[in-house]
Amino acid sequence: MKDFCLCQSTNTIGRNHYYKIKFNTHPFFSQKHFFADNKNMSEMRKRIIYIDDDYQSGLLCKVFLEKANFHVDLCLNTKEARDLLPKEPIDMVITDIGLPGENGIQFYEWFTQSQFKEIPILMVSAHAIGFNEVLTKHRDIFFEKPIFFPTLIQHIKKILGVTD
Repeated sequence: MKDFCLCQSTNTIGRNHYYKIKFNTHPFFSQKHFFADNKNMSEMRKRIIYIDDDYQSGLLCKVFLEKANFHVDLCLNTKEARDLLPKEPIDMVITDIGLPGENGIQFYEWFTQSQFKEIPILMVSAHAIGFNEVLTKHRDIFFEKPIFFPTLIQHIKKILGVTD
């Protein structure tokens, strides 16, 4: 495994985000809540679908969540996620809001009426303008980009009942 990960993503309004993470020295990776004991690994390995049309941003999230011992399937659109849902046991879905085609809000509305409605879902976005009504109603499931991963991971663990 590489000692670091260098990521850059550009959101849809042209704003660049740069991330360089050095795994062996970054303080987040040395925190005890980030690693699981080997004996609890199989119990703790929850499966998450992360939907984001920005591959770099999705990959960054995947890196952090997998370091926290989650299994992450990265989907670049909601169609890929819909195809995966019936094939694998999924514990949580995280979707970006600003997706081309079916956006994250439309996916959320379908998801909460589908056979998968018992699966928890979170929404993320760098630019949630135009979605104020939905976000006000569902503030507890929304995270703004750039994501502060320790908070996201703590929230996911709480929802899924994962203990350190």
